[in-house]
Amino acid sequence: MEKKAAAAAAAAQAVQMYKRSAGQMPQASVWKPASAVGKAMGTAAPQPPPGSALPQASLVGGTWAPPPSQANFGASNPRKKPRPPLKPQSEGFLRARKATWERGEVQLTAPMPDKYKPELTAKPRPMGQRPPYSLNEPLWPTPHNPSADAILALAVNYRIIDYVRFVGSLRRTGYTGDIVLAVSAKMDGDSRRFLQAMDVIAYPVNFNCSNAKTGKKESVKQSLECDWHVQQDVPLPLAIIRHELYLSWAWLYSKQSRLLILDFRDTFFQRDPFESLSLGRPGDPMQQLLVLEHWPYKRMSNCPWNSGWIRSCWREDFNKLMTNHPVLCSGSYFATRDGMIDMETELLNEVRSAKCHRKGVPSDQGYVNYLYWVGRLPLATAEIRGDGIVNTVGALMGKNHGGSIGPLSTWFKIIDSEGFVMDNDNKTRSAVVHQWDRFFDELYWTVDAVLECDGCYTSKHGHGTYSCACFKHGCKCKEGPKERQLQ
Repeated sequence: MEKKAAAAAAAAQAVQMYKRSAGQMPQASVWKPASAVGKAMGTAAPQPPPGSALPQASLVGGTWAPPPSQANFGASNPRKKPRPPLKPQSEGFLRARKATWERGEVQLTAPMPDKYKPELTAKPRPMGQRPPYSLNEPLWPTPHNPSADAILALAVNYRIIDYVRFVGSLRRTGYTGDIVLAVSAKMDGDSRRFLQAMDVIAYPVNFNCSNAKTGKKESVKQSLECDWHVQQDVPLPLAIIRHELYLSWAWLYSKQSRLLILDFRDTFFQRDPFESLSLGRPGDPMQQLLVLEHWPYKRMSNCPWNSGWIRSCWREDFNKLMTNHPVLCSGSYFATRDGMIDMETELLNEVRSAKCHRKGVPSDQGYVNYLYWVGRLPLATAEIRGDGIVNTVGALMGKNHGGSIGPLSTWFKIIDSEGFVMDNDNKTRSAVVHQWDRFFDELYWTVDAVLECDGCYTSKHGHGTYSCACFKHGCKCKEGPKERQLQ
């Protein structure tokens, strides 16, 4: 009874906190006054960002100019593979989307009202600093660069083609920072050689997801409870365990490092994601940037998954207060080193408090949305799909949110003549494309042909010179005029 009362009190407190934050809204701003930020995290007073918080391209003499890694990308589709025709949709598919498929007006996004910016009214708090778990030794001796930017992902039990799509497309952009992956200790030889050649720092992880009651083995990705570390305090689902890894990895970097968390299998890169990244407060070591899905169409009210996660874990009355709110994606977000430690600390502490996995919710996305909308991430801001670094295209295929849906190329027209996915300005290639598999028939040619690497990457740690498309035409690079030397 005491536990139930405490949980009810905590939920009621969250509701009251949300109601206070949804009251009188101040003037719009993407950065906090120096006094507010200084008190919030004990950091140096930040300065307001010059112009746009997220510059995507530069203006030279008033004319748009492409970002560096777009301008220097090299030849796309080096093997000149023809674009395959779109497959006709099945009758069942078209019936299911009859109300929205290619109907109405094509609207890619809309301005974000102040009432959906909880950082404007969130109360300051001390920086969270949860101690990390110890890490296994990497599979091979590729050291971290503590002062570098880093991209972190969980990449267990994938195929060589998945590693090439993610890592190969990233190295092709000229990105030289760290790539840190959690992988299976029993990785196949081709994948191992490729990741080693691409200077990936690969940590082996093992999961025991046997059902505690029956002893029956469950799918690792579907299990609500997995044992994964000798020091663990509670068994957790895989979606939460990855945040324990993110926290441990974040502690290995310096305050100057910027970190990017990404889902692995459904992500590819068209530009260096850090080249035009501005988190909004230059020089402030405590920043977080979250990514919205298809605003203003996908909301809590028309997404049964996201509303269900919130309702199941934090009660129906709280879910009602978030009815029209946008949806944040837990599969992509940026932060400074301190920002990442703070965010992961807050999320993992809430996991121990709310115990959503004990209520049948293994997902981490409910936690990210809950923490942001109640003001528990006071220094976080959010970017709109197609106007930032990560273009999360999945909801453009959604059938629940009521907005127009259809092919990316012929309906939304965000794929250019070469096959690149474009930002909403229709000039800048999206640096990161997330949830591309929702449009697999349209985008597999982009990721496997248009983005196929035409160059050689030389390991900085003595692992040789390899093609970043090694599974397609042999890993070893040949010396010759047709193969570019990547950074």
